[in-house]
Amino acid sequence: MFRTASVVLLTAFVTLVAPPASAQRQDPTPAQREAIQKLDNWFGEWEGSGWSQRGPQTREEFAVRESVQPKLGGVIVLIEGKGAAKAVEGGEGKVGHDALAVVSFDPESKTYRFHHYTMQGASGEDELVLTEKGMSWELKSANLPFRMRFLIEIDGDTWHEYGETSRDGERWTRNMEMTLKRIQH
Repeated sequence: MFRTASVVLLTAFVTLVAPPASAQRQDPTPAQREAIQKLDNWFGEWEGSGWSQRGPQTREEFAVRESVQPKLGGVIVLIEGKGAAKAVEGGEGKVGHDALAVVSFDPESKTYRFHHYTMQGASGEDELVLTEKGMSWELKSANLPFRMRFLIEIDGDTWHEYGETSRDGERWTRNMEMTLKRIQH
């Protein structure tokens, strides 16, 4: 009985007097919100067109729509993109790009993380680096026999993006380019 009463008193003391674990940790969300706010020129609904190239002579034109929105109270950014080959004679083009990405900020390492997923089942996590005019990232999959990098430049309501590949990390070949206009902020 004495032992049971001691356990009850100790439990009550710890519950009432000891600070909760959440009070002992510093809230990371202000730093995360501040960092995500630096991406606000990217937020909105975007439409445009571009081209991609697979191999030396297989160049395809496409139409694309991207949605870039802050989520979870401004601590992440959700990007949804869908692109289709340009339609022939009024028909709908075949979807070739259907992707989802989440950008977050890690306050400990002070880096942006870019988590990405495609309709082909590919996924990854890479660092997103802010540049003077936008942002860039490099896909660093061990499964690829080459490296891929992307650069986005935003000027007002115009988003220009290009992608490049390299087998040696020194000579880069452009394999994708698109220009989008913001249709809604």
